[in-house]
Formats: sequence, C-alpha cells, structure tokens
Amino acid sequence: MNKDMKILCLILARGGSKRIPGKNIKILAGKPLIAYTIECAKRSKYINRIIVSTDDEKIAEIARAYGAEAPFLRPAEISKDHSTELEAFKHALSWLKNNDDYEPDLIVKLFSTSPFRKTESVDKAIELLLSNPEADSVRSVTLCSEHPYKMWTIEKNLLKSLIPLEQKPKDAHTLSYQILPTVYIQNAAIDVIKPKNIWEKDSITGDVILPFEMDEYESVDINNPIDFFLAESMIELNFARDPNEPIIPEDLEFYAKYLDLNVNQCIVCESNQTSVWATYGSFTAVKCNKCNMIWINPMVNKEGTAKYYQDYIGMRFEDVERTEQRKKQYIIDRDYIMEYITSGKVLDVGCSGGFFLQELGEAFDRYGIEIDKNAVEYARKNYSFGQNVINIDLMEAPFSNETFDLIIMRGTIEHLHAPNVAVKKVAQLLKKGGFFYIAATPNVASFSAEFYRERWNQFHPIRHLYYFSVATLQKLCKKHDLKLLSYRLPYMETPYASVENNIIRVYSDIKLKKMGMAEKIPRSPPFWENMLNIVFIKE
Repeated sequence: MNKDMKILCLILARGGSKRIPGKNIKILAGKPLIAYTIECAKRSKYINRIIVSTDDEKIAEIARAYGAEAPFLRPAEISKDHSTELEAFKHALSWLKNNDDYEPDLIVKLFSTSPFRKTESVDKAIELLLSNPEADSVRSVTLCSEHPYKMWTIEKNLLKSLIPLEQKPKDAHTLSYQILPTVYIQNAAIDVIKPKNIWEKDSITGDVILPFEMDEYESVDINNPIDFFLAESMIELNFARDPNEPIIPEDLEFYAKYLDLNVNQCIVCESNQTSVWATYGSFTAVKCNKCNMIWINPMVNKEGTAKYYQDYIGMRFEDVERTEQRKKQYIIDRDYIMEYITSGKVLDVGCSGGFFLQELGEAFDRYGIEIDKNAVEYARKNYSFGQNVINIDLMEAPFSNETFDLIIMRGTIEHLHAPNVAVKKVAQLLKKGGFFYIAATPNVASFSAEFYRERWNQFHPIRHLYYFSVATLQKLCKKHDLKLLSYRLPYMETPYASVENNIIRVYSDIKLKKMGMAEKIPRSPPFWENMLNIVFIKE
C-alpha cells in the first residue's frame, strides 16, 4: 500500500431518527453511540481522515469531541427519511474538494449503529480491496439468521413464497438450515469504496463487490429500542468480547522458552500428587491434591523472570491511576500491622522503591531488600532511609539472625521461586516475639480464584508463581515457629472496590458460564476475599 494514500472514513449520522430519538448520540454504556465508531476509525492503521456527515449540530459537536471532523452540516433536503446515502456521499465529497482541495483515494463508510465492529476488521476490509484492483468495493456481511427460502408474502390472505417455488428445492421451507444453501446478509458495518463508483457509476458500491464476512457480535446493528437494549445487555454480559483477545494483555508466550524449572513436590506438605488447576497458553497451574496449595509448574526460571522484571518500577509508574490507588492501599495495609507494632527495626523484603517503608514512618528503623536495581536507585534518591535499601536476594542479605522486630513481604511471597526457603530465612532473621507480615498476596481460597481460574485478575503465570490461602500459609509458617495471629481480606475499604459494578460483572460472568459461553468471560474484577493480609508472630 502507498503510505501517501488518502483514505477517508465517512460516517453518516442523521439527526432525525424516528425509532430511537437521538440514536446516534444516545448513551451506550457511558458514551455516545457514535463514539464507538469514531474510536474504531481512529485506531485504524490506514484511515487518515475521519469526517462525520450530519445535519445536526449536537451530533457534530460530539463527533468533534471524540476526535472526528464535522466541517459542514448536511443540507436538510438530503437529510430526510427517504434521502439516499449516495446524495450524502456526493455532498460530502464535493464539499471536501471545493473547500479543502481534498479528494480521497479510498472511502471507508462506517455507520455509527455498529458499536462492536473491530478496527482489525476495518483494516482487513481495506487490505482486501487494495489487493483486488478489479473490484469496485468491499461490503461486510454476516450469515443470514433467517433463510430466504423460508420467507413469504401475503397476497389475498394466502402465503406466497418470496422466492418462486419453481426456483428452489421441493419443500425447501421445511428443510433444516444445514441442508439449504448458505446465505449472507449485509450488516451495515463496513463498506470500502473506490470514489470513482460515485462519479462514474452513480453508485456507492459499484458492480464488482467483494464480501467481507463478520461474526454475529460484530454485526450488531442498532436500529430500534430492542436493538439498543440488546447492545446494552451484550456489554453488561461481555457478549461482545472477542474470545481470541488475550485475557492478560501481554505477550507471555515470549517467556515460554524459559519454562524449565520443574517443581513437582508441594512446598507445604511435600506431596507430589497434583492435578491441573488452570492453563494459559504454554503455562499450567497445578493444585496439590493433599493440601490445596497451587503453583505454576513448570515455572519460568530465574533468567526468564529477571528478563521480565527489567525496569519493573517503570512499569508500575506507567499506570498513573493504579499508582494512586496503590498509595491509598499502603495506608490500609500499614494501619493493620500497626495494631501490633508501632516502632522497631523493620525489613521489607521485595520493597520495590521503598514506598511502603516510607508510609511506616520514622518511628521504625527501616531496611529493605530488592532485586530490581532501578527500584533500589529510586529509594536511595528519594527517601531518608534509602541507603538501607540494598540490591540483593534475601538468602544473601547481610543481616544477623534475630535482628528484626518486623519483617514484611507485601506483594512479594507469591513472586518467589522458593517461598518455603524464604520463610525459613525470615524466621531466622526475626527476633523472638517479632512479627512476620504478609500483605497484598492473592487469596486462592476466594470465590473469584475458584470461579475464574486463569481469568482471575490475580492469575499471572510469570509474576505470581505461587497462590496461597490462609490455610497453606499457616501450615508453611508453622514449620518455622511462626504462629498465626490474625488475617484480613480487604475489599470494601480498598480503592479498587466498585461494589455495584463488581457485583454486576460477576453476576454477568456467572450467567455467561451457565450459558456455555465461558470463552466470553474477560479478566475478573476486584471482589470480596481476592486479597489477603496475614500476621504471624515468632514463638
């Protein structure tokens, strides 16, 4: 494709909708209907101009707000119920030529009534026309749900076959759909057009039309209140989710070559009897049949995880919203442990940039260990205790036994390749009567973990290698004279909770699973009991 090609997206959006007043800007799941189409066009790698042709100033204003151009208002005389698309096309192209000296090489017609159309489909339709120079256009179609062989008209109170009986198989109206010829219907989602059709053939599509097949979800076309209700329901129930989209938006398969660390014995009860708990691409999570401990097996080795975690602190800061939420969660987690201890010598294992240590305050003599060099550098530059943060593995930490009053693993223990060995080391470093605080670790005994499995928002086969519960952590720590004091499962008080929305999401996902459509379920939302904070004391 010539990179200088002028590819225009033209969106026709008349203001005078009768069946759904204000249809094009009616709010669908939080944004105007037309916004879905504009955003789809903006993501295209080929479309380089987006024009909305409308007779309504309010539609034009909203179109501009979402990143499209609306440089003119379509005249009223070609914006009536019986006006044609061809008239609107000719007006738009003439205006652009006369006012902008702009003539597109290709036109992509997108209707605002198809909110689930994917940009990938738009780009493929463009590529299809460009690779077939003999064609005049590409039109999107979907399988016809009602076969024309089973359609009738009524004349003089009698049924008359829409297609003459002599032109179709005998008793075709009684045959199953599997026997009948496959039939498609245009779905009003995508047309890719050569401009010469309009001027030379007085036609939008021309004569040689290539089909571009789309599935039923992308083909939803909103024309009446029932369609709108169904679209809302599809969003609520995640029906429109593409099952081929990755649940975890990362290329985890790149790290599959490092999957050579086999852990065939449970770190809690030492059983080697396991069953598959979840799979995700090349990754498998197994469950101990004896104590219900869950872990990834085989695991990405240390070389692979080191590669993954390069500039992990940079990844954390990229998500500004999540960074702010995390700061609020630090306060909640801090206040819990301070019910037991308010001063003393503390070690934060896997302290990242020292953020949680900072929240503990100056009453503590604060130390941290972290394997990310960039995170250690951040702590040293930004905090008074920064020189006490060192880039080292826990097993090599230069501390004497019985040194600390409090040892913290916040969002850490699940990342370790050998958490059993780490817990033993923690017990050695703690003073008698000292506290071991595990915070922000996924709780695999939660409803979400069991229901969603690989779709659970805490399931990540590289970041989270082990998945604990209160029971498995208690058994693991008891081996090293660490006694369970208390635990909490924070949700309602956290900045991640959106109670009503989360309940609706989970309810919708349960319905999808019952309908046999589990592949449509996306990554789970925050929910009750997802996360675990737990405190132990060294006896």
